[in-house]
Amino acid sequence: MGDRAEDEPVSGRARRLLDRLSWDKAHQVLSHPDVVRAAARVQEHELLAGAELEPRFGVFADRYRQAVATPDYEVLSRICPAKHGQWGRACVLDAGHEDATGGLHWGLTTDGRPIAWAGTAPDDD
Repeated sequence: MGDRAEDEPVSGRARRLLDRLSWDKAHQVLSHPDVVRAAARVQEHELLAGAELEPRFGVFADRYRQAVATPDYEVLSRICPAKHGQWGRACVLDAGHEDATGGLHWGLTTDGRPIAWAGTAPDDD
């Protein structure tokens, strides 16, 4: 039992070290100039797609803005939960729209620009 008690702090320190090394490696990868350029190009295309789809989905943005301003919780509760806040975007389509749109989300950036993206993000849950 004494050995196990001594092992626990080492195990905790090792786990924290591994977590730190993983974070450092992820930061190195994500901050690499090629990755930064690729991310910028993806966002550029998502913004272009959002602008192109605005005539089709703009009414949803108007509904979302109005619901946030009033606040209309009934309307807000029906909106897609894919907020992607980490990337500064909120899907404004109805929940469950993915089947009808082929997995496409359409919404607004934090500065109000239309944006479209496919798939999910880690902060959806």
